[in-house]
Amino acid sequence: MDRGVLTVVFIAFIFIFAIGYTVFSATTISTNITTDGSLTVSGVLTVGGAATASSTFQATGAGLFYDTLSAGASTNSPTTTFNVTGSGYFTGGLGVGFATTGAGQIHASGLGVFGGRLGANGTTSPYMGFGNSGSIAASSGATTTLSAESTGSTVGGCIELKSSGTAVDTRWIRIYVGSTGATTTATGAVVQANGRGLLIVEEGRCQ
Repeated sequence: MDRGVLTVVFIAFIFIFAIGYTVFSATTISTNITTDGSLTVSGVLTVGGAATASSTFQATGAGLFYDTLSAGASTNSPTTTFNVTGSGYFTGGLGVGFATTGAGQIHASGLGVFGGRLGANGTTSPYMGFGNSGSIAASSGATTTLSAESTGSTVGGCIELKSSGTAVDTRWIRIYVGSTGATTTATGAVVQANGRGLLIVEEGRCQ
């Protein structure tokens, strides 16, 4: 075979090998990629910079984020690991400190702090700090305690009960700890001991 023909064949072989290597090996693109259609990746997609999608971004497999994740926020640098600006919806449960929880349940292993008012059993707008639409039961292996106290120096704990009946006959009764020397009044009664009004039961509300 002529030397020139061998040279052409050798160059063609190198060219074909380079194309094959480029196709079947990892490719690094140092510029931006813009597409008006879909981008399908059957393997791993690693993005070293920002990834912007003007439409829906879908992943049929797992999504792994090794840094912060921000949803609906106007900033790309959220102050927490997971930040949501807007509403959140879970079709299952939410576990805090627990890997699994039942559908529609919130399961937390530690303290739960709510900055506003808290409604239970369908109460969305309680008129007090905690509203429960239904009965309340307390049970424990030790002494079960129901405590009502105030951090103020001139106020104390109080329990109020509403009577049954028509709107005209509706009454409220309050129960609270009395002061020294409290006596029976026209609107209520006092449980005394050692000259002290231990418990006062009278008509009216606590607040």
